[in-house]
Amino acid sequence: MKKLGFSSLVSLLLISGGVLAADAKLTSLTGSGMIDTGDGFKPLSAPADLDKGNRVLVNDDSVGTIEYENGCVQKVEGAEIVVVGESCKAGIGWLPTTTAVTAIAIGAGSMIIMDQSDSNSRQPVSP
Repeated sequence: MKKLGFSSLVSLLLISGGVLAADAKLTSLTGSGMIDTGDGFKPLSAPADLDKGNRVLVNDDSVGTIEYENGCVQKVEGAEIVVVGESCKAGIGWLPTTTAVTAIAIGAGSMIIMDQSDSNSRQPVSP
């Protein structure tokens, strides 16, 4: 049981690694832009990790691309402010991230291995 608990913990940590990572990424920026992470607007360049609630502003004649973990791609164009995580939704619903799929696979594999190794040690106790 201890081994199974450990593999479950490892899987949970891998999944939470995906959750704790940035919510989105500014993958391109043509022109100039700024970001507000809660303490005022500051210059922004691509690539840059973005968290939910960050405000991204691209200046006139500028274009940026924000890519979310769920696969949604959002364009930000001249003099537009976008709040990360408020308006871009994937059209096909929830898709697991690579990190989540990897963690699920590792967890399932670990549980199968632990179950097989435990089955050899299960001997009936004689009275």
